[in-house]
Amino acid sequence: MTDGGDASGTNGEAKRPSDLAALSEDGLIRRIRRAAESEDPRIIRNIGDDAAVVAAAEKTVVTTDLLIEDVHFKLSTSPPKLLGRKAMAVNLSDLAAMGAVPRFAFLGLAAPGNFSAAMMDEIMAGFIGRGQEAAVTLTGGDVCRADKLVLAVTLIGDAEPPAPVYRSGARPRDLVFVTGTVGDSALGLLRLGELGEPVTMEMIESDPLRYPILRHLDPPARLEAGLRLAAAARSMMDLSDGIMKDLPRLLLESGGLGAVIETALLPLSAPFKERFQVKAAPEGRALACAAAGGEDYELIFTASSDVEAAISRIAERTGLAITRIGEVRQEPGLVLIGPDGDEVAPPAMLFEHFVPQAR
Repeated sequence: MTDGGDASGTNGEAKRPSDLAALSEDGLIRRIRRAAESEDPRIIRNIGDDAAVVAAAEKTVVTTDLLIEDVHFKLSTSPPKLLGRKAMAVNLSDLAAMGAVPRFAFLGLAAPGNFSAAMMDEIMAGFIGRGQEAAVTLTGGDVCRADKLVLAVTLIGDAEPPAPVYRSGARPRDLVFVTGTVGDSALGLLRLGELGEPVTMEMIESDPLRYPILRHLDPPARLEAGLRLAAAARSMMDLSDGIMKDLPRLLLESGGLGAVIETALLPLSAPFKERFQVKAAPEGRALACAAAGGEDYELIFTASSDVEAAISRIAERTGLAITRIGEVRQEPGLVLIGPDGDEVAPPAMLFEHFVPQAR
């Protein structure tokens, strides 16, 4: 991002442009630069040059993610500040899954010319504010015009031993664990579809399903847990697409292993259990949300049974539930087992980016 100036009125007083076209590219960058000011000593050169200059660690961890309007979110159901927070959080979650410490953020921002300047200010306030909570500075990026809003985020972090933790370390007879609860984001998305549009913060705060709604719109990033688990986990990743899709990815990277998951052990929140009337284990739509819903951004990892006590201590120190949900096995494939010990049919995926077309 390079610097520019805001438009001024004929009397010399600064105007408040109503949209991005009136603000101009340079004006938008200038506003972002002011909002992202930092005295972080690791930043040698921030927004204002052709590239940022930062001091990096020996092992640098880099992740990137896209949030695209009408693919990942709808402006009518995503309050702008929460949208900015989510754009940062989903990338923080990737670094948490590696056991890394986030440092710097870069943002590729595209939007229509008539996009509200005030709404963009809110998005950036959420994005920068969520980064500050994790000691992350917006250090650079780019802006351009597009038909829809796009936030392309790159995050850079440091990995100190025993990190980074990869997906490829799982072994047969490892236990499978997950942090927090699963299925809340999918339930929150379901509830958003039931509310009238546009969805406002007032509507969310007063809704009985406020917790799952916020788990979808303002997800966690388990940074402290990821750092502590780096010493115990053999393999780890975050749950962006759900257990049924993400765990097989981890097992494939670990040599094509499989796993058995006990549905009765899946950790579910009180609002989730109440909404779906879950008893012994989630079934039907509840199981689809819990195991295949996605966007929970919890950590799923495998570890030897020898470190189960150490994992319990990490849960106590972080105040975060960490639940054993299954076991890795040599045979490929992911198998779900119900409370009675019988195999359960896998639920259908709730979302696919690329669906095979019939020929």
